[in-house]
Amino acid sequence: MTATVTSSLRLDDMSRRSRDASTRRVFNHDITSLTATATVCVAAILAFGVLDPVLPVVGLDPSWRQGLAEASRRGIGFGGEFAYTYGPLGPLHTRTVPRSLPLWITAASLLYCVLTALLALRTAGPRTGWSVALVGVGALTGGLVSEDTWFIAPAFLLPLLVLGRVEPYREGPAWRDPELWLLAVYSVPVGMLPLVKFSGAPLAGLGVAIAAGTLIARRRPWHALVTCGVPGLTFLLVWTGTGQSLADLGDWIRVSGEIASGYSAAMATPGSRVQVAIACAWMLVLTVATWWSRPTHLSRPGALAFQTVVVVTVFLAFKGGFVRPDGHVLITASTLLLLALTLRGSLSKRAGALVVVSAVAGWVALVATSPFLSTGQVVQDKLHASWVDAPVGAWRQLTDRDGLRAAYSAAEARIREDPFAPDVPRDGTVDLYTYELSYLFAQDGDWRPRPVMQSFAAYTPLLADLNRAHLAGPDRPEHLLLNQATIDNRWPALEDGASWLTMATHYDATPPDAAGWTRLDERARPRAVRYGPRRTIRGRVDRPVSLGRTGKRWDGLVATVELSPSLTGRLRTFLYRPSQVTVTLTVEDGSQTQYKYLPAMGPTELVVSPQVASAADLASLVGAGETSGGPSPLAQVRSLTFGTDGGRSWSDDVTLVVRPFRIRG
Repeated sequence: MTATVTSSLRLDDMSRRSRDASTRRVFNHDITSLTATATVCVAAILAFGVLDPVLPVVGLDPSWRQGLAEASRRGIGFGGEFAYTYGPLGPLHTRTVPRSLPLWITAASLLYCVLTALLALRTAGPRTGWSVALVGVGALTGGLVSEDTWFIAPAFLLPLLVLGRVEPYREGPAWRDPELWLLAVYSVPVGMLPLVKFSGAPLAGLGVAIAAGTLIARRRPWHALVTCGVPGLTFLLVWTGTGQSLADLGDWIRVSGEIASGYSAAMATPGSRVQVAIACAWMLVLTVATWWSRPTHLSRPGALAFQTVVVVTVFLAFKGGFVRPDGHVLITASTLLLLALTLRGSLSKRAGALVVVSAVAGWVALVATSPFLSTGQVVQDKLHASWVDAPVGAWRQLTDRDGLRAAYSAAEARIREDPFAPDVPRDGTVDLYTYELSYLFAQDGDWRPRPVMQSFAAYTPLLADLNRAHLAGPDRPEHLLLNQATIDNRWPALEDGASWLTMATHYDATPPDAAGWTRLDERARPRAVRYGPRRTIRGRVDRPVSLGRTGKRWDGLVATVELSPSLTGRLRTFLYRPSQVTVTLTVEDGSQTQYKYLPAMGPTELVVSPQVASAADLASLVGAGETSGGPSPLAQVRSLTFGTDGGRSWSDDVTLVVRPFRIRG
């Protein structure tokens, strides 16, 4: 009897100790998981949070980034007055803030970073150990994940989470299900995403639709409603919370969509075939591995939806990096890497290992073969920015805002001292063409921007017409500062040629200053532009198309151009990027100049003659109405030759509809 009791006591003691040990393991695991999760969230904040704001400098990219920040500070309405592919939350991506140094930008960036990190961790797997945390910290703060990837990530992470992690219907009220509230939290960055960078909106819309459809199929309607409703509500709250009007929302979506859709044709540049081959091989491994080892619990429609998210994300990652394959290649490398890391937990061990190994190898191969990037430099710069600049910047924002303002003022002072800076008028509103807006902001000019603030971004007929109509309307600026700078050796007429005659109508020109800037001042009484009859000229690609003689009664010619892509060209543009087209201008003395041409601008009536290649030429064109008879002093263009890359992307025929014009004072 005694032995039996003793044995029973020993069993109870062993059971108790086993339960205690199990409790300690669960507790320790929870603490480890929580600490690892917090570590990844901190890494995301250090890597992508607006902790160390970018100070003003001169340059192409700093110009539009500063323009986004200043539009917010000055209360300029997105959509009605101003549109770009970035929205009111654009500073979260650019880290460029206005002079007022608002803290709400930093706060919004912290919220976005934390929620996106949590979404990525949950999508990657149910447990977050130190191994996962170390990989996440290295990928984020080591530059393996770029800003562009981070600000589209929620769009593909949310549907992958729903497809791979959210279980079918369970008994009980929906509001008691923790998964419902977690989905609500994870959906917030999806609603913020389009207001950071509008080009992520199509992927976000597709992701939300797939997630909601999956939840409805699993008999979880409330979860589907949350997945749809929270992003939409977040979008509207942030839009109005940043001072934007709901009445302008439709215009902003329309114009931003136009800019995004025209980007591929307008900004395309040649790239490396080796890099394209590396990216295609990587994409093939990723898509085949996910189809071969997709989550086993998925039905056939669910598996198709899962693969759709993967394929669309892979395709957009490729387009983002290889339309303009300079530093943008990092977008492809980092997006495919992040996608692979988050898919790992949804695949078998073998497939997951294959995907991750190929992702690391692909990232290194793409960056190492890029003439614009260096693997070591990317990692070194990002590590320094994350672990040195970000903490120092955060400390300054919290404890030394006066010092930060002084640094901002000193940066603007350096811009004002730049020998190429124009003298910004102080007696009225002003806009600056074609870019370098930093000069205007550093002198605190009263900026009244055209709808598409960078001339090179007005690359479709609709966008060019918006800028032209702005100058013809009552809200045009009183002064314009022009420096005829282009990108990619584009034909200058493509930048603002649709607006040149409107400038001549409403402004007087002054001679260019020593730095090459021309100032236009609004006229009290507009000039008139008289047009002659239209005539159609048909020609062939790669052969000169004669424009004929303008005649002494006219100042020049405007024309539309019809050069159509073939079916092969349309397919190439969709899958990769369009082939390049050039235009060669031959003037009266026989000299020739070759530029890049954008066939999408063909329906827009541009000034094709005389040749305008500088601010001085534009000043002469604007002032042509003051001359008393006689031809324009500028060189008249006698013929245009449109050249292609020799492929079958374009038709062989080109048609011009031209008409002469005369500027009358």
